[in-house]
Amino acid sequence: MASRKNLKKFINYATSQLFGECVAVSLYSSKPDEKDVEALLTTIVNVRRNSIDRISHVEPGMKAKEYFNNLIIKFNIQIEEILDQINNLN
Repeated sequence: MASRKNLKKFINYATSQLFGECVAVSLYSSKPDEKDVEALLTTIVNVRRNSIDRISHVEPGMKAKEYFNNLIIKFNIQIEEILDQINNLN
């Protein structure tokens, strides 16, 4: 990512797409448990909020490039886990 602004836009876009996908699966699949769906939606919102917060506050003593690369890797891992959970709702 070239800038913090673009990284924030990417995180917002990715999490909004996940949120929509989760809602669509909950509406159009074989009626998954509502508690599971709510927990998953809460997780998506928390991942978004935590990732955006981490962009604004770089850890002291860590190089910025290394910090943001680490942030992106952790975000991608969390997104993959959420996608697996959405697929398991069916």
